[in-house]
Amino acid sequence: MPTVVRDRPTTAGGRASWSGQLELGPLKVPIKAYPALVTPTNGPLHQIHITCGRRISQRRVCPDHGELASEEIGKAFELSAEESVPLSAEELASLSPEEDSSIRIEHLLPFEKVDISLLSGRTMFLAPAQPAVDSLYARAVVVLGRLRNWAVGRMILSDTRRLVAVGSDGARLLLFVLHWPEHRRAYPAADVDTSIPAADIRNLEKSLTPLFKSFAWDEYGDEGSQRLNRLISAKLSARSAKPVKPQRSRVGSSRSRVAA
Repeated sequence: MPTVVRDRPTTAGGRASWSGQLELGPLKVPIKAYPALVTPTNGPLHQIHITCGRRISQRRVCPDHGELASEEIGKAFELSAEESVPLSAEELASLSPEEDSSIRIEHLLPFEKVDISLLSGRTMFLAPAQPAVDSLYARAVVVLGRLRNWAVGRMILSDTRRLVAVGSDGARLLLFVLHWPEHRRAYPAADVDTSIPAADIRNLEKSLTPLFKSFAWDEYGDEGSQRLNRLISAKLSARSAKPVKPQRSRVGSSRSRVAA
């Protein structure tokens, strides 16, 4: 059984955003979680005053009392546009789950049994918390890889209990934050007749053969971010290439006036 963990995240790849342990049956593995995705490069865009270029500050303003200090701001549950229920700090604190630093696996499900519409888009790499637990981590990697199952359970993340799925790609563990099933909207009615002639299906499958070609994820990129990067690079290049207009020396000009 392998005990060497490859491609361990380092400080160069970001800091761990969560630490605790993975409870997989009798196996308890101390781990750290690292964000698996980076913020798109169009994130830093912000609003400015087009006349002077200064950044616009976000003000917290009450329609009746004007700008507010942080200590004057609370939270409320909105019943409608006209009515809301204020919640005190103590009431908000009572909503938080008890502190727990474990990912408790409750079910092992075949890949096809997990509804991918529940994926929230938040993905994390799980890595051993320290070299001493590499062999424990490797056991979890290997067993989940061999079973080819999602390990589904719950954890507390950002003070909220979340539904999660842990999977293995054979070399490392990845964690996928899921939406709660009750938050999924009803599926639109689509009562179609699937009794298609076998010959038609075979012909369609044959027409798809060209799509079974060599594949690499790096063929796909964030086109919006790439266009933004090219635009910013071009503007910076144009700015640096623009000749600097020499300024007249005030001392020289004053002397010329005196000489005249």
